[in-house]
Amino acid sequence: MSIITDLVPVNVMEERDKFIVAEGNYVPHFVYRREFEVAELQAFGLPQDDERRRAHKYLADCPAKKKAKIKNPLTWEQMCQIVQELCTQLGIPLVTMVQNPHQTSRFMMDGFGRLNVRWPVKIERLGFESMLRHEVQTHFLRRFNEKQQVWGDREADETVWRRTEEGLAMINARRGMPEADIREAAILYEAASVAAESGWSEVVAALRKRASSLKKIFNLSLRVKRGLTDPQQPGGYTKDIVYWEGYWQVKEWLETPGNDPRDLYWGRVGLEELARLRPLAKTENLVYPLFLRE
Repeated sequence: MSIITDLVPVNVMEERDKFIVAEGNYVPHFVYRREFEVAELQAFGLPQDDERRRAHKYLADCPAKKKAKIKNPLTWEQMCQIVQELCTQLGIPLVTMVQNPHQTSRFMMDGFGRLNVRWPVKIERLGFESMLRHEVQTHFLRRFNEKQQVWGDREADETVWRRTEEGLAMINARRGMPEADIREAAILYEAASVAAESGWSEVVAALRKRASSLKKIFNLSLRVKRGLTDPQQPGGYTKDIVYWEGYWQVKEWLETPGNDPRDLYWGRVGLEELARLRPLAKTENLVYPLFLRE
C-alpha cells in the first residue's frame, strides 16, 4: 500500500462533515492506518522562504477570477469514452478509471496505471482534457516509457524525479487553456509554509483568504496536514511543495535554447539526472504526448 493511500484518514468524511457544520471552527482529529515518521512526511523537504515569497507575490498579482458555471458536466460514461479515444490515439493500453470518493485530489494516477476519480465530480470537456494532459500524457507516459529503459527496473527515488514530473504535468495541463494560471499550486505552497510552522487553525485562517468553500478549505488544509493525528501540531506532509517548485524549474529548463522536451519522456527522470542518463537512454519507440507529435 502506498504512502498516499495510508495518508487518507479512515475518518476523513466524518471529520470533514464536523468541520463544515461548525463553519470551519473545528479542529479535526484524524485516525490513520499507521503512524508516520517525521522523515517520511518531510521526504520532499521543507518550503523555502524565497519560494514562499514568490507564491505570495503571484497570488497578489494574479487575483482569483470568478469561476465560470459548469454548464455541460461530463457523465461517467463520457469520461470513459474520452479516455478510451485518447489511449487509442496514443497507442497505449487502456487506462482504467476508478471511482474513489475519499482521495484528496479530484484525479490521480496510481502505481497500477489506473486513473482514480474523486466521484462525483463536475467537469466539462475542456477541463477534463487538460487533466488528461497532466495525468495520462505526463504521469502515465513517463512511467510507461521507463519500462523500456535499461534503468527501468531501478527503485527510482521519488524525491529526485517528482518535482520534474509535477512541474512538467502542470505545464502540459495548461497548454491551450484560456487564462490558465497556477494559483492552486501557489496557494498550496503558501499553506504548506504555514503548516510547517503552525497548526490546523492557522492554516484554515490563511486559506480563508484564498478560498470561499468550506469543503475546499478542508481539503487543502488536509493536504498539508496529512499524517498528523493532531493537526494542531506544526508539520505535515510536504509533497505539495513540489508542484510550485517543479513548475518554475521545468519552465526555465524548457525555455533554455537547445533543451528538447522529449528528453523528459525517457521515463521518471529528474532534470538533474538527464546528463548522466543520456548515454543510456533509449529514444526509439517511446510514446510521446500528442502535442509533441505536431
